Amino acid sequence: MRIDDEAIGAFAVRYLTSLGNFSSFVYVPERGRAYYSLLREKGFRNALRAKGLQARDIKLSDLPICSYGTEDELKEIFDTLSASCLLFPEEEGLREEREGLVDFCTRSGIKPLVVPTVEEIAPGNRINGKIREVKIEDLLGRNEIKISMEEITANFKGKVVMVTGAAGSIGSELCRQLAGFGVKRLVLFDNAETPMHNIRLELEEKYPGADFVPVIGDVRQVQRLDFVFREYRPQILFHAAAYKHVPLMEENPCEAVLVNVYGTRNVADKCIEYGVEKMVMVSTDKAVNPSNIMGCTKRLAEIYVQSLGLAIERGEVKGGTRFVTTRFGNVLGSNGSVIPRFREQIAKGGPVTVTHPEITRFFMTIPEACRLVMEAATIGTGNQIFVFDMGESVKIDTLAHRMIELAGLKVGEDIDIVYTGLRPGEKLYEELLSTRENTLPTSHERIRIAKVREYEYSDAVKVVSELESLSRTVNVKDMVVLMKRTVPEFKSRNSRFEGNYVLWRIFGLQMFNCTIAEPSRATLWYTYDIEMNDCTIDGPKSFRETERAVLNRCEFTNALETFWS
Repeated sequence: MRIDDEAIGAFAVRYLTSLGNFSSFVYVPERGRAYYSLLREKGFRNALRAKGLQARDIKLSDLPICSYGTEDELKEIFDTLSASCLLFPEEEGLREEREGLVDFCTRSGIKPLVVPTVEEIAPGNRINGKIREVKIEDLLGRNEIKISMEEITANFKGKVVMVTGAAGSIGSELCRQLAGFGVKRLVLFDNAETPMHNIRLELEEKYPGADFVPVIGDVRQVQRLDFVFREYRPQILFHAAAYKHVPLMEENPCEAVLVNVYGTRNVADKCIEYGVEKMVMVSTDKAVNPSNIMGCTKRLAEIYVQSLGLAIERGEVKGGTRFVTTRFGNVLGSNGSVIPRFREQIAKGGPVTVTHPEITRFFMTIPEACRLVMEAATIGTGNQIFVFDMGESVKIDTLAHRMIELAGLKVGEDIDIVYTGLRPGEKLYEELLSTRENTLPTSHERIRIAKVREYEYSDAVKVVSELESLSRTVNVKDMVVLMKRTVPEFKSRNSRFEGNYVLWRIFGLQMFNCTIAEPSRATLWYTYDIEMNDCTIDGPKSFRETERAVLNRCEFTNALETFWS
């Protein structure tokens, strides 16, 4: 616990009549002083009464302060007053004390609470309706991101903006923020009927004068996309439609390619055809050195979009659309993510399932991610891949423990944590997105530009077309091989696609004194007229669908099958 002799924190011991008949400690960080003055100015003088020990002759807005220097002194204050909760006046102070006061609360059976911002409170309103228990998202979030609101508003105000995947976690938050920027019309495009219905009702209630157009459609349907572009003529497009769940896409790779790669090509091509000013694609940290099908499909989508933009820049393709890509990690509370899953498991009494005790992930709140997407869309001049500063990685096991403690339970007594093993395509650690070695700076301290390999547009078109054909015929084998050939850094983990073929579709090759070590699938595949002399092959499988192979003095070690098909 972070406590020094000068007392890190000071407590104002309060009764808030609107909370009920229990005492509450209100943690007052340095910046919280203005909070109390504003509360009193807004008519809450009678709602605040002092009670308890006064360690020093200190007052804040005429109310006494209790201070502490050690954890024992802190415990004495709570015990003397029989306090049952600790009320934080702001989320920033709460996050600063996640390893201090919040940890003390969870260990001591004291319920941590957080109140709304001053701006959310008006005289006459009951504050207890807004006070809530501390959630794990409060502790994982970071201080408010500073963005250029004037520039962002000017960038979107009075324009027709379209969002694909508008009913999803990121897409719906983009719509919420865009609605507040005074856009001329907001076109919501998604294939999920019920979530689309819900976000439409929400936006119409919050912004009754705004123009919202909900469109049910699929990025794989070119004709439907063409109708939307032709009918509504978007000027700016945010492309958030994607399949994102790693294990599920590992099991359904063809659908991942059709939506994430082919679908992105459809959207980008329509942007060119209908003169969209800027297309902003939402990508993922899993596109960096991908270890799964989903991550590789997002990298392939990045490749197509960036190569198209570069082709326009060089005059190889006619058009004026600028393409911007944004990469970030996991977002807190998104549909199907770990936090809602843990919350559901805790509510049922457990067990809470964690794949591996050492697995870590980077997290960002959904509003935070979307604000950075808006900022990147504003500062982006085209053909850049922006990466966001994701902060420190979080150990998922620690996350599970903390969520259980916040629920007032104890691990091993009230509820168990069970380790289930890594899922298909999953790795222990995600790649660090932003380092000075692999990025360039921008005008925003939390946004950098990724240094990535550039591809020729003609090559990208050929690959995407072939991938589309292979995925439609469900030719998984050739499709994955093409993906790995196009994105050489794609190395499957915990997957049926793990490993590589050393030689593939080779004709008329002579090999002398070669050693091939540990090919986990096959050494030669679709090879013809091969001559191998004095070679050593160490691996479980050696030849697949190979014809006219001449082997002289070759040694096979650890071979489960020498010739197989």
